Amino acid sequence: MASKPLRVLVVAAHPADAFDQAGGTLAHHAAEGDKVSALIVTGGARSHDWQWQDRHRKADKSFNLEKETEKASGSKTDEVTEACGLLGINDLHFLGLEDDAELLTQDMIFQIAEKFQEIRPNIVITHHPYEEGGFKLHASVGRATM
Repeated sequence: MASKPLRVLVVAAHPADAFDQAGGTLAHHAAEGDKVSALIVTGGARSHDWQWQDRHRKADKSFNLEKETEKASGSKTDEVTEACGLLGINDLHFLGLEDDAELLTQDMIFQIAEKFQEIRPNIVITHHPYEEGGFKLHASVGRATM
C-alpha cells in the first residue's frame, strides 16, 4: 500500500457502469484503504431500466413520461448506491444528465471537470473514448473525462 491513500475515481455513463466494468479493481482499492469515488453521469432510466422501457412501450394515455423517468432514475440511484456500498464505495456523485443523449457536450465536460477539481483523483477509470458498439454515450463520457 502507498504511504498515503490514493484517490480513485470511476466516471461512469450509467449507474451500473460504476461497478460492473471495474468493480473488482474498485473493491480492491477500497479494501486497501484508498478513497474510491464514483461519478455517475446519467440517471440510467431510459437505457438501463427494462421495466421502464416495457411500461413506456405499452403506455396508454395515463403514462406520464417525466414522472416515470424520474421514478426509474431514483430506483437506479438506490440500486447503484447499494451495489457500490457492497464494494466499499461510499462517495457517489450524480450529475443527472439525460441518458438518451449520445453527443459529447461542453456542459458534460465542465460538470466532469468540476468534480475532478473537487475530488482531485490520482487514478481515473472510465469508458474507452473510442468504444465501438454498445452505447455511444460510453464513448462520449470517455472523451469528456479525457
